Amino acid sequence: MAVSGMLFFNIPATEMNESQQKFVITPSTRPQETQKAQAESSNAVRTDRHSQEVLQLSRTNSLEGKISKTPEVMQPSIALTSGVVLEEALAQKSLMTNDFNLNSKKLTSFELGSWILKFTDFTAPTKNIRKQKVSPWAFEVGYDQNQTQFNYQVSSTQQKYVHKNYLNRMREGEFSLSAPQFHTALRYDLNDRWHASIGLGFAQTKTSQNFNFRDSVPVSVGQGQEADAFGNYPIFGYAGLGQQVNYDGVQTINMVSIPMNIGYNYPVNRLWSITAEGSARYNLISGSIGKTLNYHTLELMNADQQVYRNSIVTARVAAGVERRLGLKKWFGVRLNTQGSITPLFKQDAAVQNRGWSVGLSAYYYWKLF
Repeated sequence: MAVSGMLFFNIPATEMNESQQKFVITPSTRPQETQKAQAESSNAVRTDRHSQEVLQLSRTNSLEGKISKTPEVMQPSIALTSGVVLEEALAQKSLMTNDFNLNSKKLTSFELGSWILKFTDFTAPTKNIRKQKVSPWAFEVGYDQNQTQFNYQVSSTQQKYVHKNYLNRMREGEFSLSAPQFHTALRYDLNDRWHASIGLGFAQTKTSQNFNFRDSVPVSVGQGQEADAFGNYPIFGYAGLGQQVNYDGVQTINMVSIPMNIGYNYPVNRLWSITAEGSARYNLISGSIGKTLNYHTLELMNADQQVYRNSIVTARVAAGVERRLGLKKWFGVRLNTQGSITPLFKQDAAVQNRGWSVGLSAYYYWKLF
């Protein structure tokens, strides 16, 4: 007891706080006073812990509010990734510590610890982690700007119906032009990678034409011969030069299309994906303007439904990248090429002309619910 008393009096009073002084046992301490001091100290500790919990909750809610806002409104400076990723991670409770800059002066360890305890699962990742349910149904709108052209091919069994210089005149006189395409589609996700869609669109084909020539006149005999789809008979020879052909214009073909698509997405990270899509399209020709050459006589004729089909089938392939803009919104761009499976000229025509194009596509889609 004497040693204890000496130790007590040798400790400076300034190094002891009030709670420490209450727990020091001296010869003059009474049991009743000791119990009272311990009770007061316990109450003070509980009050202090409660204050810390309230402070921790307010800080956590404040940080959660900042992160859950859309990227256009606010992004926390501590985030290494965009607000889209934080918004998604917040909804799915899957945000990891590597999504933050742990060395940021604006992030205290207390705030980070509170956030991790609230939103991070410390168990090992499994395939059964529950995620926020998102509808597989989406609505898509898109726009293509393509360079369009025609490809001409003579049927091997009907070459005698076609002027000998027809293909050369068409190659020399026609030039590709840029034409737009629009589409809307209802899209369904088959799984995490594959999707299918069907929609309605508008497609256009444009070619510039500049004909300036004078060519030989074909000689045909109809007796005992079979006519082609345009009433032409086989050519047996050529006699002299025909009339001069001068024309400068644009041929435009408008179509209402029904695209049926199948697509694949390969995610690179939480924001970006590599995407590819293939489609078959039924196109109803709604109108055509311009001229074309008669493949038998090389005379100008109207490019209308008298020579063209009412509908054609086309195919399209495209590949590009896609970016996630939010929990239910995406935007992408693709390079595409497409061509006609069905010839544009009427059935049984001696020449098969098919349109083709190449260009750039942009599209946007969002989940319906």
